[in-house]
Order: sequence, then C-alpha cells, then structure tokens
Amino acid sequence: MKDLEATIAELYRSCAELWVEDKEFWTKMEDSELKHAGNINEMIRLISKKPESYEIGHPFRSPAVQTFIAAVKSNIQRLNRREITKDNILFITRDIEEALLEKNMGRSFEPRIANSNP
Repeated sequence: MKDLEATIAELYRSCAELWVEDKEFWTKMEDSELKHAGNINEMIRLISKKPESYEIGHPFRSPAVQTFIAAVKSNIQRLNRREITKDNILFITRDIEEALLEKNMGRSFEPRIANSNP
C-alpha cells in the first residue's frame, strides 16, 4: 500500500511540474499522499511490535494493489506525453481519491478489544 501512496504522490508531483500555476494545490496533494505512506510505515511498525494486539480486517489483495499502481503509472506516462488535460486530471484525481483501496486503508487492521469480563 505504501508503494501505491508513493505512486499517487508521483502523479501529483507530475501535475505540479506541468501546471505551475496550480503548483501549490498539487504539492499539497503530493504531501498528503507522502504522509499516507508514512502512516502506513508507522502502522507496520506498531503491528510488528505487538502483532497479538491486532486482527486482520479486510486485507488488500496484492493483485488489486498492483493493478491500481499500474493504472496510476499509466496516467503518469500519459500526463508526461501531454495526453491528459487539466480538466481530465481533476476527474482522474477524484476517482483515485474516492477509490475503495484509498478510502478503506484503515480497515485492513483492527485493534483487538480486550474482554472486559473476568
């Protein structure tokens, strides 16, 4: 998942380089994705430290993540060839941000709740 976040950040960096007049917006979007990648690293650290404290919720299948990454990389290539307009990249961005994988990252691992009954 952190590779996905980094790839999305790369897309937004490409947008910032292409549309300098909107650089601030795209840079904020990129920073947000890089923060998500950092959060994933932190989750991995916490879970590795005490794996017994977490249950696997709805894990993401590697093929789904790899397909998502491939689609984002394809859009980066198209963007670099100037095949995507500013209007279209906004729709693409909306779709990425609304995607199931992106929205449900937190459901992959859930803390175990200790039984309060003795």
